[in-house]
Amino acid sequence: MTVQVPKGTTAHLTVWVNAEVRCKGPSDTGWCGGRVLADGQLLRPSNEDGSGDFAWDSAEPGVWRWHSGSMIRTGIVRCPADYATANCDKKITVQVNTPNSNTDFWVDDTIVRAELIRNS
Repeated sequence: MTVQVPKGTTAHLTVWVNAEVRCKGPSDTGWCGGRVLADGQLLRPSNEDGSGDFAWDSAEPGVWRWHSGSMIRTGIVRCPADYATANCDKKITVQVNTPNSNTDFWVDDTIVRAELIRNS
């Protein structure tokens, strides 16, 4: 998805992600995560290691169980006053992962909502 930031504006961006998730793998080391980026920059909160992963679900061995999973991330986005057009398009990207090769992660029926609140 893309949000438009008006030229010369700084805005607070909030992104909500809701989905059905299921995470299967060894419960001692497995988990499934996600992160949200705006034009390639991690939205907060994020991990100090720079991966930005949010532990969306813990892995469970055996039975597949769907869960309702949500995450909310925020950040500041800017569009310079001297930008060539009236708006800067900021690409919002939701990424999911599992750091363990023997953990499987499925995401289904996803809803992503983004909101800009103008600061200046």
